[in-house]
Amino acid sequence: MVNQDERAVELTPESVDRYIQGARGAGSADASNNRGTQLLRQAFRLAVERQRLSSAPKIRHLSEKDNVRQGFFEQADFEAVVSFLPLYLRDFARFSYCSGWRKGEISSLAWEDVDVDHKVGRLRAQ
Repeated sequence: MVNQDERAVELTPESVDRYIQGARGAGSADASNNRGTQLLRQAFRLAVERQRLSSAPKIRHLSEKDNVRQGFFEQADFEAVVSFLPLYLRDFARFSYCSGWRKGEISSLAWEDVDVDHKVGRLRAQ
């Protein structure tokens, strides 16, 4: 595992690989590991851009080839689950079910993303 007290200049690709192997051993999916190492890569890139570090270690990206969503709900099954949700979450869950959008995409929606005249909601590029 990566030592939390380890300085950035001491971090090596091998120490990141040990962290990934430990996370995999604990049941973490490759896609989840990639999200964490992606943040680490971005932090190093920013440190190099701002001249806080002279170089960044090469941090590998794991394959997400088999990261396929499974276990879709039929409408009746989904509504049965929704009936157990608090009232304030039911419409949110239904919107997610109908649109296929993720939680973060829905929760970041603002009125300027909705074209009421054309009955369209749009995801922002960011």
